[in-house]
Amino acid sequence: MTTILINDIVPILVIMLLGYICGKFTFFDDDQRQGLNKLVLNIALPAALFISIVKATCKMFA
Repeated sequence: MTTILINDIVPILVIMLLGYICGKFTFFDDDQRQGLNKLVLNIALPAALFISIVKATCKMFA
């Protein structure tokens, strides 16, 4: 259980925190934000979900 927390959830939380900080201090303009939003929602998030499902074993669901 601890390895799932460290390997899967912590990196997602760190990336979310970095995104929040970048948004708070306006590191990106509107066009860049829209492009990054499309990239994350259409490519990165589905890829991360797919990789997590592939790595999952039957023991994790029991």
